[in-house]
Amino acid sequence: MPYIDATGVKLYFEEAGEGHPIIFLHELGSDSREWETQVRYFSRAYRCITFNARG
Repeated sequence: MPYIDATGVKLYFEEAGEGHPIIFLHELGSDSREWETQVRYFSRAYRCITFNARG
C-alpha cells in the first residue's frame, strides 16, 4: 500500500491516470473511496490523487 510521511504521520494515498494533477480531498467522517466515480472519469485525461486525511 502506498503511504506518504506527512510530518511523522503515514497517510494512505492512491494515484490514477497521467497528466496535470487533480487532488481530491474529503471531509471528516469519510475517506478517499468517496471519489471513486470522479477518479474513474477524470483519470482518462488527468493524474488523480486521493488520500485518507486524518480526522
